[in-house]
Amino acid sequence: MTRPFFSKDRISHFELFGRHADVAIKLLRERTRSGFAVDIQDLVSRFTLDSATEFLFGHCVHILSAGLPYPTSAVETLNISTDALVSDPASRFSEAFANAQMNGASRSRYGSLWPLFEFWKDKTEDDMKIMEAFVNPIIQEAIAKRRFEPKKVSMKKEVAEGETLLDHLLDYSEGTP
Repeated sequence: MTRPFFSKDRISHFELFGRHADVAIKLLRERTRSGFAVDIQDLVSRFTLDSATEFLFGHCVHILSAGLPYPTSAVETLNISTDALVSDPASRFSEAFANAQMNGASRSRYGSLWPLFEFWKDKTEDDMKIMEAFVNPIIQEAIAKRRFEPKKVSMKKEVAEGETLLDHLLDYSEGTP
């Protein structure tokens, strides 16, 4: 179902990626001009999350607009409050997503025995709640839009121009018995 969204034709829509790259570069310039280090991995992760969510779901999470975290030394030196960045919903989503990925990677190391290492508590449960709280409104909005559109049930493999993965999945799931 997802393969058509990763074809050469779809991924070559550079306008969307260019827009997010411009924001990322602007943030990088601003931070380096202020004389502080930038965690490039964090910046690229934020760029990827914004680009991928808009590309696949038609709804950007705007994690870049939350700003970049300062290095620990700057937070202490400048007495900067990190509360706004931490409480931003997109930042919370990004952190939960990263945590869930790390826990998933840990599970793969243990193979089929991973449940024994999480006997008392599922390590992904809290992160999944944060991600679901962020993603569910996006899905509900897409479903609500469908109610006002004519039904177009399809099990097609082709992707229409401008169609997102979320649109495609909704078409596909409406067509399944």
